[in-house]
Amino acid sequence: MNEMLAGGMEVESHTLHHAYLTKIPHDQLVQEVADSKRIIAERLGRVSRFFCYPYGLENDEVRAEVAQAGYELAFDAVGGSVHPVGKDFLRVTRVEGDDSIAALEPAVRFAGKVPPR
Repeated sequence: MNEMLAGGMEVESHTLHHAYLTKIPHDQLVQEVADSKRIIAERLGRVSRFFCYPYGLENDEVRAEVAQAGYELAFDAVGGSVHPVGKDFLRVTRVEGDDSIAALEPAVRFAGKVPPR
């Protein structure tokens, strides 16, 4: 893991157990979101800034906990151009993968809006 980090890769948060966040009790939701971030910090010495909702499932309660935990961006499971839904940086669509450079252009433009580490 440290070798990947040294090579410029990022390690971000996706919960502890890949839980269905919209279907679990609130205290478990808090644990899944916050402890994932805490463990990354403890083990890798880095703060996780981004979150990806397991199965793309999120709602107001889940987004509130992601914000409370201090994440800057959170990604859903909807493919397409990378952009926040409205102005909500806790509801960002994922890059839809294919082999073309053109498919990555929106992601590159969006990345310029995210402050560097």
